[in-house]
Amino acid sequence: MQDKLAGFDHRGVTLLPSRWQRQVTQARDLYAALSEDALLHGFRAQAGLPAPGLAMAGWCSTTSSVIFGQIVSGLAVLGTALDDPTLHAKAARLVTAYAETLPPDGNAHMQLYDWDNTNRHNF
Repeated sequence: MQDKLAGFDHRGVTLLPSRWQRQVTQARDLYAALSEDALLHGFRAQAGLPAPGLAMAGWCSTTSSVIFGQIVSGLAVLGTALDDPTLHAKAARLVTAYAETLPPDGNAHMQLYDWDNTNRHNF
């Protein structure tokens, strides 16, 4: 059976001046400006590590686990689509710093939804 839907390589995609191009630029700027310390604050605090920066609010008041995988994935996809090494570097720093918060047994203490979003992208 052939897949009906499949992902594609974002390299070489060019958007012409349009609202879509503006949206991608705005998304890139937003993702690039996200505070790494805020995204990692809850993970670090739970691990008993220094947690500089401000804690996030709302759904992420304990940890950013509910959005962490989506943020890292967004950085990686935008980094590829825009050929932007700064976004790839930010994604790599986030994953590395997150891994440092895991206990020796590897238990991430995440809900299923959070774990699935973090791990479906094979970071």
